Amino acid sequence: MTINRLDLSKASTSTASLTVKREMTANNIWLNNTDTSLISIEGKGVLHSKGITYAARTDGTAATMKTTSGTEASFTSAAITNLKVSHAVVTVEEGTTTNNTIGLLLEDVSLVNASSTAVTETNATNTSFEGVDAAAGDMTFLNKASSVSVGDLSMAAGRTVGVYQGTTQTAENEAGLIVTKSLTAEAGAVLNANLTLSGASVSLASGGLAMGSTLTLNSGNTLQNVTEGALFTGVDGLVINDTTYSAPVDAHSVFSNIDEGQYAIVYSGTQDGTVSLMMTPEPATATLSLLALAGLCARRRR
Repeated sequence: MTINRLDLSKASTSTASLTVKREMTANNIWLNNTDTSLISIEGKGVLHSKGITYAARTDGTAATMKTTSGTEASFTSAAITNLKVSHAVVTVEEGTTTNNTIGLLLEDVSLVNASSTAVTETNATNTSFEGVDAAAGDMTFLNKASSVSVGDLSMAAGRTVGVYQGTTQTAENEAGLIVTKSLTAEAGAVLNANLTLSGASVSLASGGLAMGSTLTLNSGNTLQNVTEGALFTGVDGLVINDTTYSAPVDAHSVFSNIDEGQYAIVYSGTQDGTVSLMMTPEPATATLSLLALAGLCARRRR
């Protein structure tokens, strides 16, 4: 069903509401300027409006969009800041949105950019996301006080995700990004944020994830496709389990699925450096290498 204009603002009661249980497109939605005007998306309900799709979460919980106390409540743009979406998957679709700026209040939301146009999220109140997926276009998060927490972070090939403390998108203004469930980055993906991995499943393309900021690795992560090579590039500083990097660290202390003593995490450089996974030599091999080196030194002394 498609509706060009849905006006709930002239209802006789301040509790006017719309419940969507199937699929519906509404080009413009007007709501009352009260806390009780709301749009609920339940079960298999999906609402399309101005290129933004709101769908019920796969776990079956209802997604609710409602006005909060404020002025204009006309939902004619994704930039409206006095509407709230909770417990939903919010997808920016391809081709129908001219302004991919999201100022909505988002609570327990997974935000997906399925549009090739970049999406910018600007609401300073939004500091936690169930998921962020740069599936087809870049994504930028502005006005963050210090850090943002994300459950699942996914970046398709060549996509960029940036998180900034204000509106100036510079390295000095990058905010923190804490990933707690999973990080997936395909080839050529770029992350502009001070990244912290804490209990996440990490899947990186060959060559690693390009950054331009600091990296913090805590214990309890897991690494998919364990092999020698670069994990992160362009790293300006590395902290592992609350300790600033000074020497190679056993990878088991960060990635629990790697056996103790099998691999080491090595950081080359103190600015714009590379964090790599390197295999630890077998004890016998290391001993032979030391003996060969000692023999060479003795030969030179003669």
